[in-house]
Amino acid sequence: MKDEILIQRIEEVTGQHYDSPKDFNQLSELIFSKTEEMVSPTTLKRIWGYLNSVFSPRSYTLDVLSRFL
Repeated sequence: MKDEILIQRIEEVTGQHYDSPKDFNQLSELIFSKTEEMVSPTTLKRIWGYLNSVFSPRSYTLDVLSRFL
């Protein structure tokens, strides 16, 4: 549930829906350009549910995404 809110807010702020590998690469670069901290495209794919896996993002990752917003 919390991840869904974070996803929604990021998509609102960036004005884009993320659903392809290229999108996640661009988002990773955008996050880095704004925060100077790296969140890999693979991690973003997992958060968005683009990759099927049992996954809970680390606190660090959520903190970086929050700072991005």
